[in-house]
Amino acid sequence: MHHLCLDLIYKKYMKASKTIPAIVIMIYFIILDGPNCRAQDDKKVSEYSAGILVGIQSGIGRDAFKTITSSINPWQFEYFSSKRYRNPAARIRLFGDMRVSKIFSMGLQTGATIHFIESYYNVDQNSVSIPLQGALKFEVVQKKKIKAGVNLYSGFNLQRIRVGPYEERSGSLITLELGFKWGRRMNNIFSGGFEYQQDHNRYYFDGSNYTVPLKDEIIKTQTNRYQVYLSYGIGFW
Repeated sequence: MHHLCLDLIYKKYMKASKTIPAIVIMIYFIILDGPNCRAQDDKKVSEYSAGILVGIQSGIGRDAFKTITSSINPWQFEYFSSKRYRNPAARIRLFGDMRVSKIFSMGLQTGATIHFIESYYNVDQNSVSIPLQGALKFEVVQKKKIKAGVNLYSGFNLQRIRVGPYEERSGSLITLELGFKWGRRMNNIFSGGFEYQQDHNRYYFDGSNYTVPLKDEIIKTQTNRYQVYLSYGIGFW
């Protein structure tokens, strides 16, 4: 930030209260007055930005299994504690950001991930999930012809897949990304990263289907998935 902004921190906030810790006051300043301060430092940089990226992603890691023993029925249930997507998926992301300081932005990201011919409980089918994530972005390299940054996204992957007595539901989605911008207006974007996805699963056990009737039961499990991706897009600011 420009030295005028640092003076503003001191004059406007640091003397405001002796009871509030300085770090809390500075965070408060960055969130509320950061955009105005940034505008004074560099009026050529737009405060708000948006864009679209299209890419491909692929599963990594190995399949792993765990076993659950029922507490009310004489049986065991084996499930994927970790499962790898076996085919590449199409990736579409839409984002909107607000610049808080010269190097720091925050925003939202959504879009769609399309998986092709994946096995869900021994049934091959296509599926679509919708990510909804908050974003924190840090531009660590700011050159005349290129910019580079580290981005962190956290939120949920919205989906629901039902096959017979099995159901796969939404779970957490965390993304760590390295992004590059270039071009006359820095509106060409290339990004790549790592993504952790958590699926919440349910198995509806119908005890009446057995010769000796058992109790109905819902088995809840969690499956972890790991992916890497590459994307290219255009920004608007």
